[in-house]
Amino acid sequence: MSRREHLAAAAMKVAGRERVDRRDMPASPLHRTCSVVFPGPRTALEHTLEFAPIPISGCWEIRSPVKRDARGTLVKPFTESSFAQPGLEPRWRECFWSVSHRGVIRGFHAQHPPHALEKLVFCASGATHDVLLDLRVGSPTYGRTAAVTLAAERANALYVPRGVAHAFQALTDAATLVYLVTSEHAPECDHGVRWDSVPVEWPLPPGPISERDRGLPPFSSFASPFRWAT
Repeated sequence: MSRREHLAAAAMKVAGRERVDRRDMPASPLHRTCSVVFPGPRTALEHTLEFAPIPISGCWEIRSPVKRDARGTLVKPFTESSFAQPGLEPRWRECFWSVSHRGVIRGFHAQHPPHALEKLVFCASGATHDVLLDLRVGSPTYGRTAAVTLAAERANALYVPRGVAHAFQALTDAATLVYLVTSEHAPECDHGVRWDSVPVEWPLPPGPISERDRGLPPFSSFASPFRWAT
């Protein structure tokens, strides 16, 4: 079975609301399996978040515990105390979500200075194949991509720092991505890189691409305003 067929089959499991084990979906070849648990206060250990580094500097996959009972599930993807442990202190200024049909690709998107922003992205329904692209000149991972599958059943999220662009492909119908960001939308600073201008193995044939995303510059001609800060 090809990688694309494997990912598509795993996505169908999510669509059928079967619980997906991490072994059912292959990770990106760049994705490391190590993780660090940063607990919140001792009185709230049931909300411990697990931070797994991905191979772009400053980016994290965050795995949340899931509380299940006869009513359904409860997931808490963010606590200020847990984020503070690895030195993350975001101040969220805006929240929004997108709903995408299977195969749709959005991105790569990044808001430029002076309104550059951090993101917390998670999938509230369905599953998505998310790809990050480092646009920070001077970064040890400049120009690299890394992929993570976000899924409601996995209860995982991505922390994306300033200067890292984000794109995704919906693996299921009505895939709902929720974003928390540290700056409000500034249309004059809303830019990005064309989705097919860097090597990415998209799991599905590309679905509809917006006119805006088709008009983004390729990475080879992108003049990055982002600089790496150690």
